Amino acid sequence: MNLRHARFQDFWRRLFNRTYPCRIKAVNTATLACIADANLAVPNGPLAIIGGNGVGKSTLALAIAELLDPENVVWGLHKRLTGSLSSAMCEREGNDFQLRVDVAADGSRTRRDDGFAGSSIWIDAAQLAHHCRRAIDDDADFQENLAGISGSVLSNDDLDIVQYVTGRRVTSCEIYEVSDYAGLERFPYFRISCGDLTYGSERMGFGELSLITLYWSLRSAEANSILILEEPETHISPRSQSAIMDYVARICVERSIQLIVTTHSPTVVQNFPPENVWQLIRPGDKTTILSPVSNATVSQLLGSGIRYSGALLVEDLAAKYFLLALLFLLARELRSQFEIVVAGSAGAIDTALNAMPRTGDWLRIIGIYDGDQRNQNRGNPKWPLVYLPSESAPEPLIVDVVNNPAMAAQLANALQRSETDVLTALDGAQGRDGHDWWHEIARSLDVAHEMLWQAFVSVWLGQGTNRNDAEAMIERLRAEAAC
Repeated sequence: MNLRHARFQDFWRRLFNRTYPCRIKAVNTATLACIADANLAVPNGPLAIIGGNGVGKSTLALAIAELLDPENVVWGLHKRLTGSLSSAMCEREGNDFQLRVDVAADGSRTRRDDGFAGSSIWIDAAQLAHHCRRAIDDDADFQENLAGISGSVLSNDDLDIVQYVTGRRVTSCEIYEVSDYAGLERFPYFRISCGDLTYGSERMGFGELSLITLYWSLRSAEANSILILEEPETHISPRSQSAIMDYVARICVERSIQLIVTTHSPTVVQNFPPENVWQLIRPGDKTTILSPVSNATVSQLLGSGIRYSGALLVEDLAAKYFLLALLFLLARELRSQFEIVVAGSAGAIDTALNAMPRTGDWLRIIGIYDGDQRNQNRGNPKWPLVYLPSESAPEPLIVDVVNNPAMAAQLANALQRSETDVLTALDGAQGRDGHDWWHEIARSLDVAHEMLWQAFVSVWLGQGTNRNDAEAMIERLRAEAAC
């Protein structure tokens, strides 16, 4: 495979110019509860659905997926469509036909057309990666069961693709597929080697695992189908976002696949012209869909790439989401100035603050430690440091909040879910390890992790002196950012 940028730009040009044997031509949103009534023409070629959190990107994508294959339950997310009558116009081999599916209040589905005669694919690589990781971690006999399965070793050409999308010098990659395991017809397990280091899915970071999972999913994408790609940027660096979208473009061109992608990443949509972008905004109770979308609008809504003035180093993923929520609620201007980087531990932050040489005013690094690190002697690092509010790490801090039944109503209001759903999700997460209980709550309530933590933190801020403590921490961060 020729990985030169010019080669991929050719795939992008062909992606927008070719005729697709099977494609969605129009979508009617008159019956989707969260989206204003509209009859929208779908442009030829790929479509990007962009917008902030909670505006309905995934709901719109799910409505389309429902029309294409109502029997294919997408990770239990169909409850979003309860009470809707979705409809669309599809073209297959030059013939137009209507698609209509009624989702009753009890979740039952009734197709009110002759059915979709083509093939459709839904890929949420981050969700699939999380699902697979949990299944492996929960099964003590997984490796023993895997021993009876032969892995497929990637060819040099395929290995070049894995290296390109991950940005790593991968010397070997084996893919194992377990039949009918953990609710999947084909359960993927990956083992890669980078020189002398060999490791499997259970030891991969979620960014790497999501990338390889997406690559694996695309390998089997059926020709002349419709692909719905859900937020491919999740856990993935901008560099790898660009690379994996290049590979998506290649697959869609070579197999005549119409692409629909939901995203809030400027990198994912950097090759999309305005007429191939739908912007979702929610000025009131209902989301409105705008198209075409100017590059200036995309830049204002999503940003225009990496323009950070520095990095905030945090200990783990929980600290990242906690800090993101604090900045969203109390200091949005700082959120746009700094990239939040998971260092992995307090010791890793110590190392970075002491080892990274000071620069001019073009880069600023600030260590953000959990509150339980407050009494540690950190010496005199080269870069400044700040502690998250309270005397605790974020996870036990929030566990105390959500385990209080009196807080369920507030969480339900913040998440726009019923109190019963919230209580059920909290009960289902009881006993989970401190590092994955909130993953289970997010899965059960079908909300993004960032949105879940915003709800957690908004409730936490309303208790005692928490808001004062948080505002004091933000003011300290502002002062260090201005130095």
